[in-house]
Amino acid sequence: MVSLGKGQSGPGVMTAATEVEIASGMVTRIENKMAGKLGFTVAEVRPIVARKLATSQGTVLNIRKQRRKTIPASLMDRIIGLLIEVAQEEMLAIEHEIATARQVGFSNRDGALVEARARAAALQSLLETEVGSRASGGSPR
Repeated sequence: MVSLGKGQSGPGVMTAATEVEIASGMVTRIENKMAGKLGFTVAEVRPIVARKLATSQGTVLNIRKQRRKTIPASLMDRIIGLLIEVAQEEMLAIEHEIATARQVGFSNRDGALVEARARAAALQSLLETEVGSRASGGSPR
């Protein structure tokens, strides 16, 4: 984690509590998206998520429930990587929906196309807020 010295804090400093909250949100999104995609419950997807993160199911659950005090930097990097992977898969699916809608003849104002574009914009926003802040120097390391 970044620290400015003993007892110092500032706008660029991420506390352990903040990092745990961010990791929890990311893990929750990952598990929910994977569960929806595969048609499983979140509990059924957790072993898959844990395997992809190279950690235990208990650790994934504890992060999700914010029961950890800190998140190791290497694990946080793997969480971010998996979130990006899941988001990219969803983005591809949305792009496919948009292309299919155009081929079928939907205009730019049709509900299905507008909804798909809105989901794509929301997903892009998620990537920018959750991951972009770390890539632009907000990394807690």
